[in-house]
Amino acid sequence: MVREYTLQGLCCAHCAAEIENGVKHLDGVLSSCVNLMTSTLSVEVADAHNDGITSEIEKIARKFEPDVVVIDKRLEQPGAAAEKARGHSHAGKSERARIFMIAAGAAIFLAGLIADNFFSVGEYVPLSIF
Repeated sequence: MVREYTLQGLCCAHCAAEIENGVKHLDGVLSSCVNLMTSTLSVEVADAHNDGITSEIEKIARKFEPDVVVIDKRLEQPGAAAEKARGHSHAGKSERARIFMIAAGAAIFLAGLIADNFFSVGEYVPLSIF
């Protein structure tokens, strides 16, 4: 039986190769393949060893890439590693960075307007600020 997993957060080719190699050596695994571009892991498993394979894959993934979350595509739910990782998100950081960039741009724009309208600094200083 072929099982597919999403390896959320995988971005290192060396770690992907190590995870693939580690999964290949699990009992009952006939073959494994990690696609770094799609962050997926395909595993061909003997039917007798199908039950506990997800937790074993999570252990191997954490060994080489601690921030990777293993998601079983068949279940469409994150595995146990995702439960631990839920407190760690980069979504807020990008939103804060976006707000900071907008605020910084607005401050520079206002500095240019003030320099242009209230000070006699010539025409090149406001231009350099913009």
